[in-house]
Amino acid sequence: MKKLFILFIIVTGAVTEFTAQNIATPIDVKISETFKDSKKMTTLAFSVEDRKGGVIIGRNYNKGCYIEHYNEQLKLVEEYEMQMDNKRSRILDAFTKDSKLMLVEYLQNADAEELQYVMHKTDMDKFAFESSVLFSIPFSEYKKNILEDIWSKSIFGMGKEDQDASGEMSVSRNRNYIAFYQDIKDNGKESHSIYVFDKDLKKIYEHSFSSDIPDRKFTIQNVDISDEDGTVYLLGKTSPKEAKSKEDGGKYFYELFKIDASGKKSLQFDSDDKFAASLTTVIGQNKIICAGFYSDRKDTRYKGVVHFSINPDDLSIQSSK
Repeated sequence: MKKLFILFIIVTGAVTEFTAQNIATPIDVKISETFKDSKKMTTLAFSVEDRKGGVIIGRNYNKGCYIEHYNEQLKLVEEYEMQMDNKRSRILDAFTKDSKLMLVEYLQNADAEELQYVMHKTDMDKFAFESSVLFSIPFSEYKKNILEDIWSKSIFGMGKEDQDASGEMSVSRNRNYIAFYQDIKDNGKESHSIYVFDKDLKKIYEHSFSSDIPDRKFTIQNVDISDEDGTVYLLGKTSPKEAKSKEDGGKYFYELFKIDASGKKSLQFDSDDKFAASLTTVIGQNKIICAGFYSDRKDTRYKGVVHFSINPDDLSIQSSK
């Protein structure tokens, strides 16, 4: 059976998160006609505004990425099919710069023996992509044979590594900075490399770090980037031995990493006697918020919202609720 899709846009005047003066703003919702998924099995890769009231969406499928441009009335005005080998590559995300649409592809290039982050660039008015490698990582630095890793995880669900995606990216809210984070396969410890670029796609710093915890016991919850200076805040969930000895609450800790050109700082905290299966970060004014749902009994029986307010300078917890 083919999937059915409905495309919609929600437009708000302004959004302020976790501030004392939240003001309700009117919401304008536009809904397109329902249409069939012609590729039978696609997943949304990105959705970006075209700066004219329209939207460009990309959907990954088994042979590439299907890109569609809808105008302000949500009528299809252009479509493009980017051929890729999705066993070895995928579109991570997209953003706009001036009048250009920029797609980022994560490619496992066996011929070059590299993990490559490839930039595909085109005018938004007419799709004609030009491609170039933004940066690459030799397989030797990745520390594990790529084909073996894909085989063991996808076929048998085995291996001692976590389920963090091999390569991901995040863009700051105002699109001043882009961060790429690469999970390094290391059975003995959790290892990551962070690469941060400015809006002109110039690399401003990179940083690699490790935690003394087995790779499979650490999962990334969220990555957020400061629009002011490109500082990265990476939130992970860990399950060390000491967490297993907790009498109440979830048998896990959270660890927040602050990463910039000078190095990193980290803070470990937990939800005490509560269960909080996942948290996400939000950069506020002079604070970092880690928020999510909590339960008194187990991870899936939500009772309310929990949040931690953290000082971005020294990573001290200012308040929790």
